[in-house]
Amino acid sequence: MLPAMDRKKFFRLVNNPRHIPGIHNYCDRWCERCPFTLRCSVFAVGAEMDEDKSPHDRAPEDLWPRLETAGTLAEQLLAQHADHPGVGLEKNPIFKTHDRPVDSHRLGAAAKRYMEFAHKFVKAHQDSLPARPPAPQVHAVSAAEAFDVINTYHMLLTVKLSRALSHDELDEEMEANPELANMPRDQDGTAKLALLLIERSILAWAVLSLHEPALAPTALSAMLTLHRLKPAVEKEFPQARAFVRPGFDTVAFPKRTG
Repeated sequence: MLPAMDRKKFFRLVNNPRHIPGIHNYCDRWCERCPFTLRCSVFAVGAEMDEDKSPHDRAPEDLWPRLETAGTLAEQLLAQHADHPGVGLEKNPIFKTHDRPVDSHRLGAAAKRYMEFAHKFVKAHQDSLPARPPAPQVHAVSAAEAFDVINTYHMLLTVKLSRALSHDELDEEMEANPELANMPRDQDGTAKLALLLIERSILAWAVLSLHEPALAPTALSAMLTLHRLKPAVEKEFPQARAFVRPGFDTVAFPKRTG
C-alpha cells in the first residue's frame, strides 16, 4: 500500500517550476522509456509515494531513435505486400468510454480487431520473445524490445482511439461555440497520440519480422492493418497532427548523458 502524502508536499511537487504543465495528458504512460520524467509532476508524485520505486534509468530512453531506423524497412515491406488483406475488420463493434458507447465506427472496428489479433500473439509468445538475446547484427532494436513495444501499445491504442471517437461534453461545446471553435480539442490530442502508437507499432512489427522470419506473415498482417488505419484516423481527425502536445511538441527532445 502506498504511503499517504501531505498536501504541502503534494503541491510542492505539482508546482515545481521545472515540470511541464499537462505533459502527462497526452503521453503513452510508459515512464520507463520516457525522456521527460524529470519534467513530469505525475511521475514525481508517483516516485515520492512509492518508496520501493527504483530511480529512473536513462538507458531505455534510446529505444525510440533506434526504432526509427526501421522506417525504410517498414516502407519496403508495406509497398511489397500492399495487396495483402491484413488482419481484417469486424463489423459493429461497441466500445464504452466513460459510459458512453462508440457504436459501429470503422476506426473502432479496425482498432478492436488489431487489439484482439495482437493480444493473441502476445499471449502465444510472451515467454519466448522477451527472452531472446540481443542480435545487433540484425537490427539496432532487438526482438525482445520490438515485442515490448507491441505488447505495451496494442491495448492502449484501442483505448486512446476509443476516447478520441467519444466526443466529450467539452468538445461538443467547443464545436457549437464559434468563439471556441479554433481552440485545441482534447480529441485531437488523443488522436495524435493514437497515431504515434500506430507508427511505433508498425516499426516494431517490421523489426520483429526481420529477427524472426517465421513470424513475418503475422507481422505483415498487423503492419498492414495499422498502415490502413493511420490515414483513416487522419481523415477523421484532420487537426490531430497540428495539435501541440505539451513538452513532447514544445521542448527539444532531451539528450541525457551519464
